Amino acid sequence: MSTQGIKRNTYVTHNRRDPDEIITTLYKLIDVNSVIVSSLDKKMVLKSILEQTKLLMECEKSSVLLIDPESERLYFEVVSNDEEMESLKGIRLKRGEGIAGAVWESGEIQIINEAIKDKRFSRKADRKLAASTTTLIAAPLAVRGRTIGVMEAMNKTNGRFFDDFDREVFRTLSHQAAIAIYNAQLYEMAIRDGMTGLYIHHYYYERLAEEFRRALRNKHHLAVIMFDLDFFKKVNDTYGHRLGDEILIKTASVVRRNCRVFDIAARYGGEEFSMILPETDNEGGRVMAERIRQLVARIKVPYGDRKVGVTISAGVASLFENNPATVDRLIEMADRALYYSKETGRNRISVFHEDMGGR
Repeated sequence: MSTQGIKRNTYVTHNRRDPDEIITTLYKLIDVNSVIVSSLDKKMVLKSILEQTKLLMECEKSSVLLIDPESERLYFEVVSNDEEMESLKGIRLKRGEGIAGAVWESGEIQIINEAIKDKRFSRKADRKLAASTTTLIAAPLAVRGRTIGVMEAMNKTNGRFFDDFDREVFRTLSHQAAIAIYNAQLYEMAIRDGMTGLYIHHYYYERLAEEFRRALRNKHHLAVIMFDLDFFKKVNDTYGHRLGDEILIKTASVVRRNCRVFDIAARYGGEEFSMILPETDNEGGRVMAERIRQLVARIKVPYGDRKVGVTISAGVASLFENNPATVDRLIEMADRALYYSKETGRNRISVFHEDMGGR
């Protein structure tokens, strides 16, 4: 699909704007840049982009889609409603598919003010959410001549349409967002384990300290899971490190797929992993750990004419139910619960209680 074809089929109207409104919007646009570049944490950057998009574009919803370099498909990285994100995880868009795919293909901003009448509009997301998109503006996220994704704003408020002024505002906003996302991606590469893609220990500890302080301040639950692979040294010694590495990678994949938006998962060291679960008590942590235990038990890696599997043992502790005085003590409690699981048979989950004592 050519850029010329997109422009010809785009219906754009012009809203009557007060000069003061234009000046206010431009001042907001200047402020936006300082907001979205204030953090290198990818989740925080994306959250800021969504919030600023809704504020600046005066719309009901916003989203960021990124390009998966392996599958060459667009996927929803984040949307303005966390609950909706769960429904959209499986959607993949090819280059040229839907409005987002057309923007990726052409590199041009696209405005749709009557989505229901536009044949190019993909209704995959609307069908998943039982929602109705009426108006939409989408822009490429491009850095150094390379498109890394697409950002969208949907459903202009007050019954208005997106117009050419919105186009120019969104062009600047998308440029700022692309740079912020790109920098966050570079930072994330530095704080993730090269093999598993999970966070490294140093970053994990920093984030746990932050979440610990936040939970204390807001009196919110916070749980930690510690788990490792049972008899993993024997697996390496028997089948070799290549197979052991594949098991680690598949285990990490299970953990990533089951993380909620603001959970933090890390490779704690060797075959040991940990998860930080904000807004979660001991029971919630136990349920999460049990889900991962069951899924890891299904992992089978071919070795000759047989398939090799592993199990995990895990420990759970939480802030307000176990009352640790420090971050280190919270980790120690979860770690002690993990070793209690190992001492009592392995392939199980234990929640910390004081009778477990120290390690």
